[in-house]
Amino acid sequence: MKRGSIILISVLALVSCNGENRSANGGTDTAPKYVLPAPPAVLIDRTERTTYIIEHYWQRLDYADTAWLGDTPALEQVFGEWVALLIQQPVGRNTEAAADAIARGNDYPNMQLRLLELADHYFNDPNSPYRNEELYIPILEAVLEAPNIADIDKVRPRYQLERAMKNRPGTRAADFAFVTRKGCVQRLSDLCAGYVLLYFFNPDCHDCKQVAAYIAGSVCFSDLLLKGSLSVLAIYPDEDLNAWNKYAHSLPQEWIVARYAHPDARKAYDLPAIPCLYLLDRNKTVVLKDAPVERIEEWLSDKVDQ
Repeated sequence: MKRGSIILISVLALVSCNGENRSANGGTDTAPKYVLPAPPAVLIDRTERTTYIIEHYWQRLDYADTAWLGDTPALEQVFGEWVALLIQQPVGRNTEAAADAIARGNDYPNMQLRLLELADHYFNDPNSPYRNEELYIPILEAVLEAPNIADIDKVRPRYQLERAMKNRPGTRAADFAFVTRKGCVQRLSDLCAGYVLLYFFNPDCHDCKQVAAYIAGSVCFSDLLLKGSLSVLAIYPDEDLNAWNKYAHSLPQEWIVARYAHPDARKAYDLPAIPCLYLLDRNKTVVLKDAPVERIEEWLSDKVDQ
């Protein structure tokens, strides 16, 4: 079982029962102490109990206790259990809670920077099961607004925020020109299908080949392509034209397989890892950003008439 799943199960157990107090790191005497907020007995509904814990979570952490800075496992346990609860909250409420985790420590910049490190691991690492830019962004914003964090320590968060703000869900995707494998020059904005699956790939990437095979074998994607409701735009974002020429024609003929027409287009999209998938609607508004292919397939299956 994945570590993230273990954290989620343990936290749900705490929410479901009476919220017993215990210390981080298994209750050892040497670990810094953290007490999970105990919801009032009148709150029986799990959602209400979770909301209560989230709202009071960081009130219980002693930001002034420097022992947290040296005990990475203990602080990560506290943070990981918070994340497992946070992802259950509605959008908006969870972003406020994310910012609050940093803002409460405005008098303790070293603690804020440690929490930022954990946020980077949970919310920004491409391999994290909790990867979530919409929770990472308010944390970065709170760090940049923190009055006692040195300017030098804000350089990387500022860069990370700039990257995360590109092509967010609900915003218009950056337009760019591309050259197809047939040598035609088009723009993203030229595509008129109801949805566009934007697929960034690399010929030497094993995971890219797996994702391409998944898309090609999916009944959902195939049916939408056949009906003209979906366009698959496979973009090679690098400069090795030899690799491009060898691989481009191996992808399905019904896809638009292309490379950037101008090098500057590479700046428009943040690609934390390859493959990288976006789902855009007819107006080129971002529906899903850097999402697993299975999640995109599920979304289309639920929202679009097959």
